[in-house]
Amino acid sequence: MSAKIRLKDLLPAIYSQDIDGAGCPLCALLEIIENQVTVVENDILQLYNNWFIETSQDWVVPYIGDLIGYSQISSGVDQSNLGSTRQIGRILTPRRDVANTIRYRRRKGTLSVLESISQDVSGWTVRAIEMFTTLAFTQNLNHLRTDIGRIADLSKVGTVGEPFSELAHLADLRSRCCNSGNYNTTGLGIFVWRLKPYSVTRTPAEKSSSKGMFTFSALGNDEPLYIHPDKASTGPFAVPMAINRRSFESRKEDYYGEGKSLLIWAGMKSTKRTKSNKGQKITWQEIKAEDVIPANLSRWQYAPDQGKVAVDPELGRIAFSKRNPPVKVLVSYYYGFSDDIGGGEYSRPIYQPKDFELYSVGEGGFESITQAFDQWQEDKKNAEKADRKEHLLHAVIEIAESGVFMAPAEISLAKDESLHIRAANRVRPIVRAMDQESESFGNLAVTGDLGSSFTIDGLIIADGGVSVAGDMARIAVRHSTIVPGHRLREGCEPERCPAPSLDITGAKSCVHIDHSITGPIKISGGGEPLDIHIVSSILDALGSDRVAMGSPSGSFAWAELTIKKSTVLGSIEVHAMRLAENSIFRGPVKVARTQSGCMRFCYVPRKSSRTPKRYNCQPDMVIQKAPGGEKHQEALRVKPQFKSVQYGKPNYCRLSDNCAEEIRRGSEDESEMGVFHDLYEPQRRANLEVRLDDYMPAGMNANTVFVS
Repeated sequence: MSAKIRLKDLLPAIYSQDIDGAGCPLCALLEIIENQVTVVENDILQLYNNWFIETSQDWVVPYIGDLIGYSQISSGVDQSNLGSTRQIGRILTPRRDVANTIRYRRRKGTLSVLESISQDVSGWTVRAIEMFTTLAFTQNLNHLRTDIGRIADLSKVGTVGEPFSELAHLADLRSRCCNSGNYNTTGLGIFVWRLKPYSVTRTPAEKSSSKGMFTFSALGNDEPLYIHPDKASTGPFAVPMAINRRSFESRKEDYYGEGKSLLIWAGMKSTKRTKSNKGQKITWQEIKAEDVIPANLSRWQYAPDQGKVAVDPELGRIAFSKRNPPVKVLVSYYYGFSDDIGGGEYSRPIYQPKDFELYSVGEGGFESITQAFDQWQEDKKNAEKADRKEHLLHAVIEIAESGVFMAPAEISLAKDESLHIRAANRVRPIVRAMDQESESFGNLAVTGDLGSSFTIDGLIIADGGVSVAGDMARIAVRHSTIVPGHRLREGCEPERCPAPSLDITGAKSCVHIDHSITGPIKISGGGEPLDIHIVSSILDALGSDRVAMGSPSGSFAWAELTIKKSTVLGSIEVHAMRLAENSIFRGPVKVARTQSGCMRFCYVPRKSSRTPKRYNCQPDMVIQKAPGGEKHQEALRVKPQFKSVQYGKPNYCRLSDNCAEEIRRGSEDESEMGVFHDLYEPQRRANLEVRLDDYMPAGMNANTVFVS
């Protein structure tokens, strides 16, 4: 019963003086009425907030837009299929676009408005240029214009790309239908960057096989470095594009330094001994900009002089002098990716048990996950003596900083216990499981008794996978990456190709994989089928001819799969598939039980596949509509095409721009199939085209160029 009831205070004292007793019927009635009064009050307050575009609810935004004559997107989007999806509603009626409609109309036709309106409706970084300013023409000597396109300066060629290049272009005089917006007097270029820059803060660089050589990526692969966008800038430093070698050489001070795109610290050996450290101590020193040399390190052949450091931003490589190389190297930099999946220094929701014991790793806490786990075990032993065992049933080990951390090779959970190993918000830790006896990296082996659960959240598991056994109730992988192939070579090739990322033996638990990237999943055991849920994730078998989910024996995995908005690079072999929707299966799907379940709005190869009932799937739809002699060609046409299928590349699992429209708009709500469904790129592109038509200067033609 509520300690304070406002309606009670409104009653005459003669009625309220004796209603404080336990089980008072009047108190119960007043509490029910009070709850409903609160609902009405909150609704009245929200009605006032709904008058303003800044504070209104999402469903009110289209109505406010209608009052000012805002035109909603209509081209290419069937809104009858959208249902109650809130995210797509925000895409179709962007709040910022509605808020700025009147202000934009007053400046209609200007270049700055085209940039602003494009960014508001798409959420992408956009730059607009007038193509005629880049055309080569003979100038009047009495009226020189030095701000337009100029002849090639070989010392500056390749320093920056479009639209910031100063090179002049020849006029494109083809017909208007062939070159809408190209380099001519009526062309206007809209350059769009879709990849997002993600930060990596003070993380150890990985040693190469060559002495004094390191890679920025702690996984050992080549990773192009990206610009940290500066919103105050209007040049190339305002867009999230990759750094090339010539640009880094010409403007090194703008790229390198604290708060900029990259920074390096070298850990050198010190002969000074301390009481706490009987051996050699590492002293850290920040590498200064004047000591950094831009270089091409594609073959690791360049060796800088003593005291200098060579950096290749296109490959993400570092080279020190071979005379006195550092023991360790820390780096801060930015890399490019499509969306917030797989873990990283981005904001994500944090879930945890209601009552738990927190153990912090890093920033003044434990040095490793192993130490935190051992402390939990010690606390449980002491709690048994003090009868406080239930207080420590649920433990959360939180990693508070980016870097590389060691985890125990074996984790054992007792009955009804739960362990969450997670990264703090906006932190990107890399976890390696180490066997203390052999001092070698391997799988993180987790065993649990009945009712126990294990969760990894926001982590990157490298140099090994995760093996699970026992009668655990739940296994969860959220916003994490279990590196496909366990470890990467310099060219992003996996080091251990057939090795599974998740190996489940005899478990009867429910497995949840959400916004994550994993390699192959192997399942073995009997009893009830394993319940697996995969949402907005990538399952990479490192080849479409390999098994992404199956049994080690080669038969069907004893599991029932539910998968949504995901991309599977490989084949699926499971007992049953309850539901598959808005997903791409690059390899065949084989289920033992075809009588139950459904696949809807998915791409699944027809050859060798054995699936439950399919609805609106490809290539089934195009084959049904194609004439007899064109069925095979149509099936090949709609086969998904990716920009890259190698983990570690910026465009990993991103659909190619040449991919068939049936795949790019093949989902239930006409977004693209696969893991990047929630980006709603088809709707953003359509919205962009509509707004450009509305605000384009008279007689000008727009050409949208997707730089990334």
